[in-house]
Amino acid sequence: MIGKRLYKGKFTDSEYASTAVWCNRHNAHIEDKGAYYEVVQNYEPTIDEQVIALEDEIEKINISMLRDLLIVNDDEQTEEKKQEAKQYLAQKKTEKNKLIEEINKLREV
Repeated sequence: MIGKRLYKGKFTDSEYASTAVWCNRHNAHIEDKGAYYEVVQNYEPTIDEQVIALEDEIEKINISMLRDLLIVNDDEQTEEKKQEAKQYLAQKKTEKNKLIEEINKLREV
């Protein structure tokens, strides 16, 4: 079905819907080409794109970890809050390490 064209004004809602379902199952999507829609294969992200996405996730984790560190070091916080923040820090560190491992694997290729 890759390459199938649905000319605007000449297809039914049902035809579009069944095409969309097929696309979802076969790693494809429907692209607007002006006078028609065309079924095209989804591209696989490049290694650089994958690394950038993982680095963005790491940055979000770093920001979250900073907030937890501030809680842990805040003398006005209860011990319960500090312990909770320490647990979150440990979880986030594990998540971050997994993402770093993924980046290293991608760069080995």
